[in-house]
Amino acid sequence: MNQKQFAEFLHVSQPVISNAVKYGIYPSSRKLIGMADILNYPLLYLLGESDNKEFYKNSKPINFHIRIKELASERNLKFSQIARSTNIPKDYFYEWQRLNTIPSLIFLKKIALFFHVSLDYLVGRSDDKN
Repeated sequence: MNQKQFAEFLHVSQPVISNAVKYGIYPSSRKLIGMADILNYPLLYLLGESDNKEFYKNSKPINFHIRIKELASERNLKFSQIARSTNIPKDYFYEWQRLNTIPSLIFLKKIALFFHVSLDYLVGRSDDKN
């Protein structure tokens, strides 16, 4: 499969694939999640940060906004406390909720590390926390 065919398969533009291959530029979090869903791979494998291809897809995927609220509630934390611990501005948490957006990969990784969960769990792709 060439880059154009691969891009069509993943429902992204060809520059998204060529930028990733040539320059290591990651697509947006939302696009990356969509690509991982189509390929049925864990996000860290897709990012080249893990050799583990095993992925246990959530039978009823949920979104990041629900998952972050669940994680905060489990630990009895407010977004402001998570923000302070992760060095992410607290307003971002409220904006992500209000606008129904997904954080950049950098912020997703910080939040996943804070909660000791996988990126796939954090964005609701898997119920496996590891």
